[in-house]
Amino acid sequence: MRRGFLALLRVRCASFHTTVATRIAIVIVLLILALAGVGVWASARALTAPFVAQGAAEVQTQNNGFGERVITYRMPNPDDGWQTYVARGLASNGWRLTRDGMQWGGTETIRSLGTYTRTTQLWFVTIRERAELQGDRSTARITVYYVIALHEDE
Repeated sequence: MRRGFLALLRVRCASFHTTVATRIAIVIVLLILALAGVGVWASARALTAPFVAQGAAEVQTQNNGFGERVITYRMPNPDDGWQTYVARGLASNGWRLTRDGMQWGGTETIRSLGTYTRTTQLWFVTIRERAELQGDRSTARITVYYVIALHEDE
């Protein structure tokens, strides 16, 4: 009788350790998935941040397939000048103005404000980015295109 009880106790202890190990593994996997989700969210936010002016309202971001993102927002105070804020920010982050749609004027009906480009090389990958600024003094529509290309060392 005593032997049967000890054998039963050992089986229950072994299954208890297996259950604890399984639970720990599940918690670790869920933690890794949560951290990956936070990383994706933070990187998406970092891709949008340079294009949003301070004081912007109703910011909307739309991904149109891989490599294209459209950012739209409204400026409650048109005198804040979202165009100048975004242009300065892009210039300080290595973007070049490749096409100036119009000079920065005080007109209410500016539509195509300019196109900015940037090329970044990371090891064997080249990232080409193009941002088209459109809108008027109170609304912004910025379309950002991303192309990722592999290149070989020469």
